[in-house]
Amino acid sequence: MQLYWSPRTRSFTALWLMEETGQPYERVLTDLSAGAQRKAEYLAINPMGKVPSATRKPSSRHLWAIPCAPNIFIGCSSDPVAASPQ
Repeated sequence: MQLYWSPRTRSFTALWLMEETGQPYERVLTDLSAGAQRKAEYLAINPMGKVPSATRKPSSRHLWAIPCAPNIFIGCSSDPVAASPQ
């Protein structure tokens, strides 16, 4: 899982939960001061241009675009998308 984050944002909760649960993940710093959240690459992950966001490797499926949703998915099974309600 890649967790897109930025300091002094709601990302802290998602980072904390990843550490506490021991889930493997890669931190990807999103530099808000440089406008990284408005670039096409980031908007493909999160069309709202907010952090935190996440993708799941190897499929790089988009997991969330809502700031509070990471907290729901982090504690799920090894495939949070499959574990979420349809």
